[in-house]
Amino acid sequence: MLNIEKVRGGYGAINILWDVSLQIQPGTVTAIVGPNGAGKTTLLKTIAGLLPLTQGQISYRNVDIGGLSPWHTNRSGLALIPEGRMIFRDMTVDDNLIMGAFQKASRPHVKSRLQEIYAMFPRLAERQAQLAGVLSGGEAQMLAVGRCLMSDPSMILIDEPSLGLAPVVVNELFACFARLRESGKTILLVEQNTQLSIALADRVCLMRSGKIMFTKMADEIDMEELHRAYFGH
Repeated sequence: MLNIEKVRGGYGAINILWDVSLQIQPGTVTAIVGPNGAGKTTLLKTIAGLLPLTQGQISYRNVDIGGLSPWHTNRSGLALIPEGRMIFRDMTVDDNLIMGAFQKASRPHVKSRLQEIYAMFPRLAERQAQLAGVLSGGEAQMLAVGRCLMSDPSMILIDEPSLGLAPVVVNELFACFARLRESGKTILLVEQNTQLSIALADRVCLMRSGKIMFTKMADEIDMEELHRAYFGH
């Protein structure tokens, strides 16, 4: 479904990704774990078109999307839930969600998808007329997830969803991700919580210093070995 071949990318003259290759099959969850500065967020941004691809190839459903704008990658069926939520604080919850359905193909389904999101996250339904800037951290993350789902993507890129959240909210979000997996969504997850990542994922990739160090099936992961490799021991 998503094929990444020897990708390099970064920020201007600073290269972060070094020949990253990864293949993701439809309907699976792939988790990327690794220390801060490993290049995980850079990889997701490069796939989504937020950062330029300087070398290599990214194809989605056998179509080359490397270097396309975020608008075009989203139209192809990819959607990103960014690190730090990135919600529109001066817009209402309702309007934030509607922004997720801005693509022409999504607009006829706005009402039905709003109902689905509010059923998924009842707390958002209670706050739909409120400004997003007054939401708690957990509610803001729910809003970021809901906004992503408004376009009904076939593949979801999720960047650090548990960052700064209480454990009860994190568990609620990961239960949501598990339901998305059961519904057939393909997920590429970047997450610092290795235990939650492995519990959700089919495959786990360890990334360090801009490279994929290894990829294993989740049920084959030895936590002690993973943590040694995580810290470069």
